[in-house]
Amino acid sequence: MMPETAVISEAAGTGYAYLVRIPYKHRLFITSFKNAVPEPGRDWHPRLSAWLFRRNYLSEVRCLTNQYAETEHWDVLDTTTMAKDQAAGALQELDRQEHEDHVARFLAVLPRIPANALILAGWLEQVIVLDLETYLGDELFRAWIRAGQPERKHASLPYISMNNSRTTRVVVAADSRILRAVLSRSIQRLQMVRDLTLDTVFEDGIIHWRDAQGKLWYGAPYQQALMQHEYVRALYQPSQTYNVAFSPDDQIYLVARAEALDDRFFAWGFNPHIGFTEGYKAPPTGFPLSTFLERYHLVDWFVTWAKRSLAKEECLPVERYGWHRSLWENRNYWIHPAQGLISLLLYHSEEETQAILGWSNDYVKEQHTRITHIKEQHAHHYLDYCRQHAIELALPKLQTKSKSELLAFGEQYGIQVRKSWTIQRLAQQLLSSGGQSVRLANAVLEIPEQQKIAV
Repeated sequence: MMPETAVISEAAGTGYAYLVRIPYKHRLFITSFKNAVPEPGRDWHPRLSAWLFRRNYLSEVRCLTNQYAETEHWDVLDTTTMAKDQAAGALQELDRQEHEDHVARFLAVLPRIPANALILAGWLEQVIVLDLETYLGDELFRAWIRAGQPERKHASLPYISMNNSRTTRVVVAADSRILRAVLSRSIQRLQMVRDLTLDTVFEDGIIHWRDAQGKLWYGAPYQQALMQHEYVRALYQPSQTYNVAFSPDDQIYLVARAEALDDRFFAWGFNPHIGFTEGYKAPPTGFPLSTFLERYHLVDWFVTWAKRSLAKEECLPVERYGWHRSLWENRNYWIHPAQGLISLLLYHSEEETQAILGWSNDYVKEQHTRITHIKEQHAHHYLDYCRQHAIELALPKLQTKSKSELLAFGEQYGIQVRKSWTIQRLAQQLLSSGGQSVRLANAVLEIPEQQKIAV
């Protein structure tokens, strides 16, 4: 590991002449610095992790830094006496040495971290963001923190949520050596996709694969896939699970399943709380679907997928255990595979995407009406299903009730039950008494006398 280095250099663009940065927070140095450089001659710069100071305090700061460097065994890099080109070269060399030291520290500590203890919170162009929620012990935890990259070494990060307040976040450089070490570990939100068969290699580096089921996967070298172009969003965003595969020449590729496009561009179109008839409430993505399709050579696949999805007459229910009422009362809890796409075309400026499909505005509106009708039919049919299977559907709900509630049901519906029975037996008896049990089941499921579908 390289010696720890204090730096004194020019502070261009900060409003101050110079800066001093010490290797770590040293309280005595900071106190001495503040005594030597009173306000307003100094200021702390959090992004640079350095103290800024006026030109007339240079000799005092230089003397102070050398004094503490001698006692703390720091090296000192003072570029204030160097020519401009020499100073820039010295700082670049220090930056290179610090980067190599950072890589070495990380590669040394990573094998000591338990499997699945880390969470890949974000993978950006220059850095990866790793969260830790597992107790490591003091020594290993300190080594892990020291392995991270200082904030001054990377650009400001976008907001990335944490799971809880106990999460510890470390940022490391997206160096190829670090990435390959990370890919060799079991880390949450990082998935190695194996058993892909090469399909097509394009001249721009995009690759298509097929999985064991014949489904299409696509990807790009990770540097390319993470780049946010003006009209093409990055393949992954922080807090998603990153899928990785290796190209035939062993390059690291970020990959995605083609059929997951709905999660990227119109997941809001499947949100029952927004509603299929209220797609205009969803914010625009800012990244047209058409440019993404062209970027990843997915146009032909997309046209086939869209027409096949639109032709389907089946909807799937939003998975919510025990929420039977929502499925007959609100058609938006039934999801048609093409409704997200139709909402996107109907409520956002996706003329290019619509042109790719060859669909007119009237056709899109007709399909919106058709899908709405299909969803309504599913809601009506599910109410009929619940009426026919009320007894079996009500049993799991009764088993969650307290014994006093079940005894009260017995008294209310005139069904003979005993206090000594278990909840399991009480529930079964309440639903085994003919017409009274049907009435009870209908009440528990909140089945209405007449069907009502939310508009």
